Amino acid sequence: MQSEKKPLITVITATYNSLDIIERCINSVLSQTYKNVEHVIVDGASKDGTVDILKKYSSETTKWISEPDTGVYDAWNKGIDLSKGDWILFIGADDALYEDAIENYVEYLNNNDNTYDFVSSRIHITNSKNKVIRTLGWAWDWRSSRKRNNIAHPGSFHSKSLFAKYGKYNTEYGIVGDYELLLRGRDEMKAGFMDKVTVRMEVGGISDSYRVYLETYKAITRTGKLNKIVAGLDILKEYSKFLIRRAFRSVGINIALKK
Repeated sequence: MQSEKKPLITVITATYNSLDIIERCINSVLSQTYKNVEHVIVDGASKDGTVDILKKYSSETTKWISEPDTGVYDAWNKGIDLSKGDWILFIGADDALYEDAIENYVEYLNNNDNTYDFVSSRIHITNSKNKVIRTLGWAWDWRSSRKRNNIAHPGSFHSKSLFAKYGKYNTEYGIVGDYELLLRGRDEMKAGFMDKVTVRMEVGGISDSYRVYLETYKAITRTGKLNKIVAGLDILKEYSKFLIRRAFRSVGINIALKK
């Protein structure tokens, strides 16, 4: 590491036609109380004016590129190649870091074992009115995490060595590639958990659809090597919870079911 106390942190954001939301994301990185940060933005050749926003912040944003890609994981892989940080975190164009998020992570590492491969935290899920409706994120544990993705990926810390050990993201996945990569570490991956909220993320998008359950089944049976029958039953249980939450949300009621 460049410094045991103040390592360089890389924030990677993938964008595509994100004109209405990318500026908030950029400002959430610029306002971090921890300053040894680089922000790498990988744009998928947007046509809506997103690139104009990136140009506007080009003197403050460390690196940005705009070119066609095959999806978010392809963009993230490009971001990893461009990164120089000791630790890497990923946030979406519609996510926002709390201003002390990175500082809290670095303090956690300095006070604990900084040989972790991965450290996660909690995130706030908000509705379209930016009201917090749920808090997500639990510690990574191979026995339970192998069955379902119960960690909060946005804003979580990845040691640069994690990608050297297990490779970059598999672009066959469109939604759960971040989860699939962690499954490669099995019970050998050294994971930490910081019980603090670090990111605001708006509910919805492709991760809030039945497709995520199909991809999760693929990841936990192929990479996680979970029995297909056990995996199928777990996925049905989680999909049922999803349908219940969506039904209540359609009438303006937000409920949180236990993990």
